[in-house]
Amino acid sequence: MKQSNTLPIGFVLKSKLYNYRIEKVLGQGAFGITYLAKIELQGGLGNLESSIHVTIKEFFMKEISGREGTLVTSSASSKGGLFYEYKEKFAREAKNLSKLKHPNIVNVMEFFETNNTCYYVMEYLSGGDLDSLIEHRGRLSESDTLRYTRQIAEALSFMHENKMLHLDLKPKNVMINADGNAILIDFGLSKQYDKYGEPESSTTVGRGTPGYAPLEQANYQDGHGFPVTMDVYALGATMYKMLTGKRAPEASVILNEGFPQDSFHSVNCSESTLDCIMKAMEPRKKYRIPDIPQFLSIIEKANEYGNNRQNDRENERPSSFEKQAGVDEETVAEEFAHSDKNGYARGQEEKNGDEDTGNRLHTRDVVNLREKKWMLGFLILMFLIALLYLFKINFSEELQFIAP
Repeated sequence: MKQSNTLPIGFVLKSKLYNYRIEKVLGQGAFGITYLAKIELQGGLGNLESSIHVTIKEFFMKEISGREGTLVTSSASSKGGLFYEYKEKFAREAKNLSKLKHPNIVNVMEFFETNNTCYYVMEYLSGGDLDSLIEHRGRLSESDTLRYTRQIAEALSFMHENKMLHLDLKPKNVMINADGNAILIDFGLSKQYDKYGEPESSTTVGRGTPGYAPLEQANYQDGHGFPVTMDVYALGATMYKMLTGKRAPEASVILNEGFPQDSFHSVNCSESTLDCIMKAMEPRKKYRIPDIPQFLSIIEKANEYGNNRQNDRENERPSSFEKQAGVDEETVAEEFAHSDKNGYARGQEEKNGDEDTGNRLHTRDVVNLREKKWMLGFLILMFLIALLYLFKINFSEELQFIAP
């Protein structure tokens, strides 16, 4: 990034509430530059530095904006006023975002205008973004994926309740805070609707990011309700990236070639979780999971099966009767390993559970039958011994009677 396009390090941005000293450039996108800054408290006799860091987003259109000193310039006359149109959208984004108070949505502190542009100030999240975490680990475990997915879904559900779409969900737009929780950020493509499902602005829906945007997003026309299924698709694609470490194919590829289940062959992922991803990423929206609450319901079931499987591993042990029958712990462990191969999807788990129960009952029946046979044999033997004893006595008496 060219330094001439950004505010200089050490520059102090002044709002009505605070002064912000720029410390670092965090990144730049198509519509803005993000800075790390430290709050300075301004008093009547001077300024006092604090240890509080914040993130500041500056409206700056990469293709048409320039900078003279610290002032932002634009070739608006040659671009049909796009700078001012999107500047208003940026301001609406900040104000709408400030109304969303949720533990998994970034907190906006204030919005102000200066330097011929506008800024909004957010909490600083030090844990890095989800995409970097995935790249560092290669891919995430199913338990971590389900935990982050649940948190992101809760944030999206809250947005949808407040009639706002995100429209650009992806791992790069999810931060991890100091407590290890997922926080949804970057609402540059978000769109606010009213209670009747009508958009508040006339701006078109953004195309989104390839691999995370559904087919209909590219050419979506407002006036067809509140299309939450776009965010549902992106959430499924975000799960895909977490579990495989790879970006999902574009929606058109999935439509023509089918969902790439081969990508999950080397992933320790349950059938219920994979089924949820496939339904969320259905390219035909009428077959897609219709909203986030239903998505959450499916995720909770997958998580419930995962907990049940873990509890089975910890609590299930061979009984003393099985040990007496010759079924040692190693054999039972092999049975559990075999039954665990296909994950904890409901149908497979019930099937494996029934098979394990049947095997144990069969073992007990065999042992009971053996015990009964031994008991019957013992009784027959004792009966034969008694007969021989009686025969011996009778034979002896007959010999004495016959003898002269």
